[in-house]
Amino acid sequence: MTDQTKNDKTIFLGGVVDLEGLTDHSRTAALFNTGKVGFYMQEHGILHAHGEGILKKVSEAMQPYGPGEAEINLQYFEAIDEWFEKVWGPVWNDFGLSPDRINSVINFEDQYWQKNFEATVDHFRKHGVETIAPIFSPNGENMSLDTFAENPAYADIRDAATLGGAFTLDPPPLFFFQQSPEYRRFSCEQVRWANENKLRSCVIISPSGNDPDFLDHVQEFVEFFQNENAIPTEWVMEIYSEDTNGLGSTRKPNTAIGSALWLAREAPTTPYKGQ
Repeated sequence: MTDQTKNDKTIFLGGVVDLEGLTDHSRTAALFNTGKVGFYMQEHGILHAHGEGILKKVSEAMQPYGPGEAEINLQYFEAIDEWFEKVWGPVWNDFGLSPDRINSVINFEDQYWQKNFEATVDHFRKHGVETIAPIFSPNGENMSLDTFAENPAYADIRDAATLGGAFTLDPPPLFFFQQSPEYRRFSCEQVRWANENKLRSCVIISPSGNDPDFLDHVQEFVEFFQNENAIPTEWVMEIYSEDTNGLGSTRKPNTAIGSALWLAREAPTTPYKGQ
């Protein structure tokens, strides 16, 4: 059993659906026994588990594996005090959930997103969170793919990542390989930029639809980043829908748990150096 006060994990597993499945030791034992895997707490999944009355069970099962990491929707700066009072306290902390790494889902078209993010960083750090990453991949239409590190269009996102001490991208493997070479190069540049600036760098992996060859695509995905010298400090295996490959088990390689086991055993990571 690991020290539950320390977050030294390089692989995280969780998401929106079937969190109760993580409490089934027969499905997860080989995965968590690697000592590399922590709990990934997607906000919608946590709120659903709370509403279904299973959050205590899930939390107790995951606490031995460290503080974990959370994915939180960016809050409005005017309402962030209320969010911490009504959500972070009674839903997270009161159930023993205390992630010290946050990935923030942001609507970059909101004119106030920077102000909201600054308030988010300030409040989370007061609550013991070490790094807060904006999640950004150029998945929209007509987005510039010439460079990430120098393009003025992404200066605000770079500033946010620097402020929060972390950067996260979210290109599902099957989607990733359906995009242009420029998109793939840009994604790898994002990771290199984060590493060069001593930020926590996170790449989220998830199935796109029902993918019978999901593990093959995960392996190809990781190898691509490795060949481009763009190895993040951590990988996240996140499941959004029961219509995809499912949470599964370590005995089913094309599921979230099965593929996460391969990540824990084989995927390289870059040591996080901090600032």
